[in-house]
Amino acid sequence: MDHVRQTPGVEFVGVFDRHAHLREKAGARLTNSVPLFDDPEKMIKACKPDALIVTAPNNEHRALVELAARHRIHCLVQKPMVTTAADARVMQKAAAAAGITLLVNYYPLWQPVRHELLTCAKPGNPRAPAGESPCPRLHPNPFIARHESILAPFHPRHRGRC
Repeated sequence: MDHVRQTPGVEFVGVFDRHAHLREKAGARLTNSVPLFDDPEKMIKACKPDALIVTAPNNEHRALVELAARHRIHCLVQKPMVTTAADARVMQKAAAAAGITLLVNYYPLWQPVRHELLTCAKPGNPRAPAGESPCPRLHPNPFIARHESILAPFHPRHRGRC
């Protein structure tokens, strides 16, 4: 939560947890007064987030992603994403049908060097060596190169509400 909170342009607008002590703990870590909810549907209706960061127990991820998809809200799901392959397929279909982005959170997503590398890797950037990866030691990810826009809801330049 700290890495997300420190990302420029990202604002926490609500916290949901079924367990009161965890809800309060999360609320205490946030610097602004963020409303706390014991029901995800109520949080979504009250806060209208652009994206959900799903850190619930793994067996609850599917239901939360399906709820978000019904409201057309992007989801960043803590790993492991699901407990079964069948749940993964259902989540993928729900996200595709709703036109939302569904990502599995991975700690390096929030590391500043990642954002710098994405910037350097853009074609035509004078800081990127011609014909080379901006950092030869890193394995290039052709999926991200082709689909960088999927990261937009979670990118520091995006003025998202989580």
